[in-house]
Amino acid sequence: MIDHSDLRLVNRLRVFAAAAAVFSVAVGISSLAGWKLHSVTLVTWGLLPVRIVPNAAACLVLLGMALLLRRNGDNQSFARAKKRAAKITASAVCMVALLSLAEHILGRDFGIDQLLIVVTPAERIPGLRPGLMSIVAAVGFIVLGLALLLLDWKTRRDHWPAQWLGLVAAICAIFDFFALVLQPKASGITMALPAAVTCLVLACGLVGARPTWAVGGFLASPGAGARLFRKVIPAALLVLSLIGLSITKTLLTDSHFTWVEVSLLALFCSALLTGFIMWVAFIVERSDASNARLERKVAQHTAVLQSEIAERKRAEQELAKKMEELARSNRELEQFAYVASHDLQEPLRMVASYTQLLSERYSGKLDKDADKFLSYAREGALRMQALIRDLMAFSRVARTDAPHKNVDCDVALEEALQSLTAVIAESGAVVTHAALPNVWADQTQIAQVFQNLIGNAIKFHDGAPPECAVRAEKSGGNWLFSVSDNGIGIAPEYAENIFVVFQRLNTRSEYPGNGIGLAICRKIVEHYGGTIWVESKVGEGSTFKFTLPAAAPEEEGRARS
Repeated sequence: MIDHSDLRLVNRLRVFAAAAAVFSVAVGISSLAGWKLHSVTLVTWGLLPVRIVPNAAACLVLLGMALLLRRNGDNQSFARAKKRAAKITASAVCMVALLSLAEHILGRDFGIDQLLIVVTPAERIPGLRPGLMSIVAAVGFIVLGLALLLLDWKTRRDHWPAQWLGLVAAICAIFDFFALVLQPKASGITMALPAAVTCLVLACGLVGARPTWAVGGFLASPGAGARLFRKVIPAALLVLSLIGLSITKTLLTDSHFTWVEVSLLALFCSALLTGFIMWVAFIVERSDASNARLERKVAQHTAVLQSEIAERKRAEQELAKKMEELARSNRELEQFAYVASHDLQEPLRMVASYTQLLSERYSGKLDKDADKFLSYAREGALRMQALIRDLMAFSRVARTDAPHKNVDCDVALEEALQSLTAVIAESGAVVTHAALPNVWADQTQIAQVFQNLIGNAIKFHDGAPPECAVRAEKSGGNWLFSVSDNGIGIAPEYAENIFVVFQRLNTRSEYPGNGIGLAICRKIVEHYGGTIWVESKVGEGSTFKFTLPAAAPEEEGRARS
C-alpha cells in the first residue's frame, strides 16, 4: 500500500471503479434483453457481426454486481452479507467460465449453454455449439472472477495478486480488439465487442477499487515517475496502434501471417512498450524517492551546519577586525606618503632654483660636459617635483574631508573644460557631451576625473584633430559614464596596467606625463563605490567607462523602506 497518494486521483479512481461496475451490469442486462427481443444491435453494438452469448452477458452482470459490492476497501463499512454475496457472484462467474473452457478442451457438453436463453443454430458461433462462449471470453471471466475473490488478499511480500490478475484480463481484452480488427467474422477464439470492451473496463475498475494499492497506488502517486507514466503511456499506445494498423495488410498478405499470429505480435509489442515505459517510470519514481531521502538527511544535518555557520561568523568577525587594522595601516601609509611628499617639496624647490642659477650664471663659461650635466640636474629636479605633486594628488583622493552631496555632472564637466581651455584651443580638439545626471560624490573630484580622461583623449592622438564625447546612461542604481575618443587606442592586454600608479605605455619624448592620471581616476571612482575600465583597440580610439552612485545612501534607504 502506498500512503503518499494524490487524494484527487484516488477519488477519481474510486469513482471510475463504481462507474465500471454499473457499466458492466448495464451491458450484461442490455445484451440479455437483445437476445429476448432478437435485437442484433444490442448484442453486437452494430459494429461487428460477432454476438455476445447469453452466458457471457450473465457473467458481465454478476461481475459488475461483485465489483459494485466490493469497490470500497474499508472492511468495516461492509456487512458480511454483502461481502458474502460478492464472493458468491464472483464464484458463479468462475464456475460458468471454467465449465465453458472445459467444454472447449474436452469437447463435452455440460448443459450450461442453453440455460438462460435458447440459441438457435443460425445464431451460434461457427464451429461451436449454440450458446457456448469463446475461449478468450472464458479465460477473461475466470481471471476477473478470481481477481474479485482475491481483491483484499496480500502475499507475504506485500503483493496484491488481484490487480495483476486484472491486468491479465485487460491483456485478454486487448488481444480480442486486435483479433476483431484483423478477423471481424465470428470464431471460437474471440469474444464479441461488447464483452471485450466491458472486460477492459472491469479490469481498470479493479485497479480503481483499491486505488492506493499496487498498480493503483503507482498510478495515484504524485511522484515524477507516476506523472511520466500517466502522460506518456496513452500517446505511446496510440502511436503503436497506428503503426500496427499501417502494416497489418502486409503481414497478412505478403508475409502470410495468420490473424492470430498478428494479434499476438501486436499484443506482445504493446506489452513490451508498456513494460518499458513502466520500467522507466519506476526508475524515475525511485530516483524521486531517493531525492526525498536525501532531503531528509540534509534536514538532519541542519544543526551541524548551523554550528559551522556560527563558527564561520566568528571567523568573519576576526577577518573584519583584520581588515579594519589593514585599512588603518593603509591610512597611515597614505598619511606618511602625503607628509613625505610635502616635506620633499621645499628641498627640491631649492635644488631646482640653484641649478637654474648655476645654469644661467655659468652657461658657456664651463666646458660642454658641465653645461650638459647642469641641464640634466635641472630636468631631474623638475621631474621629481612633478612626480611628488602627482603623488600628493593621488594620496589626497582618500583624505578629502569634503561632504558627499548631489553633484551636477554638467557643472563638473564645465569646470574640467575650463581647466583644459588652453589645451583644447592649441590642439583644435572637439569635445561634445549629452545632458549629464546628478551623482552622489564630490564635485571637485568628479571634475578631476573628467579633466584627466578628456586630457588623455586630447594628448594621445595621432595627428588628426582630437574628438571626445561624454555620455551617461542609467544602470540599476548607478549611472554609467563613457568618455570616447578617436586617439591611438590601447592594446587589450594593457587595459588593466594603465590604471597602475606611474605606469606608462609610451616614452616621455612621445607623450609627456608621469602616468598617474588614470590611477587617480580609478581611486576617485572606487572611493565612491564605482568601477572604471577601458574598451579599446590599437588605432581605433578608446572608450573609458565608469559608474557612480545615482543618489544619496539615505535617499536609497528611504526608497527601499
